Amino acid sequence: MTRYQLLRATTQISEILNTCGLKDVLKQTLQDNESSDQAGANPSVIETYQAFSSYSRQFGDAERRVLKALKLGFLQHTDFWVQFLQGKLGRDAVRNVLERIYVAQKYLPGLTGLLKSEVEIQIEKPNADRSMIFRDLEILTVSIPHKSNALPPVRQVQELITAVDVFYEACAMLIGTGTELSFLGSDNGDEMRVQFVGAREPVELIKNSILAVWDRRALLLENEAGFCASEQVEDLPVFALLNEKSGRGAISDSRSEQIHTMLCEAFELFLNAGAAIPEVEDITADEDSDLLMSLRQLEQPPARPKVVVLHPETAAETANVEPTNLLASDDAWDKERDMLLKLVEERRA
Repeated sequence: MTRYQLLRATTQISEILNTCGLKDVLKQTLQDNESSDQAGANPSVIETYQAFSSYSRQFGDAERRVLKALKLGFLQHTDFWVQFLQGKLGRDAVRNVLERIYVAQKYLPGLTGLLKSEVEIQIEKPNADRSMIFRDLEILTVSIPHKSNALPPVRQVQELITAVDVFYEACAMLIGTGTELSFLGSDNGDEMRVQFVGAREPVELIKNSILAVWDRRALLLENEAGFCASEQVEDLPVFALLNEKSGRGAISDSRSEQIHTMLCEAFELFLNAGAAIPEVEDITADEDSDLLMSLRQLEQPPARPKVVVLHPETAAETANVEPTNLLASDDAWDKERDMLLKLVEERRA
């Protein structure tokens, strides 16, 4: 797991807790049952469950680790929500969960700050508010996959750095900036992420060009005549700018040819290395998640989540809501799932 994945997961969990409405529902449940020893059912629980589950079904290892560290791992389990919907959670258990939500919301923003480097914190600020050395700079993050439980070979890392260096140099020559590309650092987990810092315009041109070529990268790489032999590259932002400047005489023919050659080399090295940028992940995340999930389920059976049995009446478990008992059988999971679906339909009626 990379620092970036942990940072993204922490940010996502913080946003989910702020927007799913769980804290408000827990507070309302306590207020509505002040005179009762048992917290009754609250119709708003269904909306909260649906909001939380729509996010949590896309959780990865990083998100699950963050929830577990916050002692909120039970939120991913059906039995908690079933008992909450039925009003079977004791008031002490509801209060305990509410306290954990408060703690998470209080400290998660600070934790995300600890996971960021000083350069990242500076560049997130408006340009005018940055320290002088960070003005007009932008971070370029590049990731490359590698085999599970293995580190990327040196050759692959060298090819990646060469591709980014040539890419940036060509864009800087095209735009006319003298700012060099700097190496910020790397992070390794189930993939390797390498960060660079350079002038804003060349970095943005690189990002936009990679995004523009992403959906046709395989076809262009398979072109026997070479990546740049296809007319499909002419509409990429970097080549479009090169043609525009060359056409009006802003750069010489020899310089234009040099930049063109460098860009072709950079694209081929970058894409052949299997490299990507986080902005590509953001685009694919916007696709129809229901359809993507259905397609993935066709490829492999979905993993069954562990079903947690929560007994808030027990003093020890009331003090510690973290799930301890597990129903491991498929029959138990099917029963709880059917119960939850039935409850949702009843509440909707």
